[in-house]
Amino acid sequence: MTNRHVYESIARHRQIVQLAVQRFAALTAGGDDDNARAADVRERLDMCDDALVRAAGGVPTWLRTLIGALSVGSVVWLVASGTHLIGLQPGWVITAAVAAAMAMGWPWYLAITALPRRLGRRRTRPFASMEIQAPDGIDPAVEIRGVLQVLRGTIARTLDRYLAEHRQGRIARSAAGFEWLAGREPILFWLCRADGHACVAIEAVDIWDSRRDLR
Repeated sequence: MTNRHVYESIARHRQIVQLAVQRFAALTAGGDDDNARAADVRERLDMCDDALVRAAGGVPTWLRTLIGALSVGSVVWLVASGTHLIGLQPGWVITAAVAAAMAMGWPWYLAITALPRRLGRRRTRPFASMEIQAPDGIDPAVEIRGVLQVLRGTIARTLDRYLAEHRQGRIARSAAGFEWLAGREPILFWLCRADGHACVAIEAVDIWDSRRDLR
């Protein structure tokens, strides 16, 4: 399963999450459901979507290294050249260059942290709008749980296909092997996290719905 196909699958997963977000927002609009339990549902749906974005936002190590080297190197060169031109002694030129390199650490960290999310969102841009027609008379909370169950099923199929074609997929046949591989494969790790958030979101919907019935 090529990365392009993985990203296409994750784009569909994100569409399902957004559908659940929209349905839940419509269900709680204009009522007294804007409470902590409804907020738990929304938070879990947001966390699920963020995990899917991260699954598609992997940046190769060589690219991160290259970006860091070019960024820090450019700043150090500019600072060293500027301090040399104004006549500072070599010792001060070196000091200024080292200080500039150290000062670049935090901005570089912020940039390299934001880059995967930007890439993930770009790689998983939605296709045509998705709609699921629920049967007449179905409870809205039941419908949302059904949408999230569909999401978990599609994530599971993506994981199965990804592992079936992975060069180390055999390792994942055991629980220990799966955990080991997930710790080294960002796509696998974040897809599992997205599935976990979807599962907790279903539980949050159950709790919210049970409290709603008591009012």
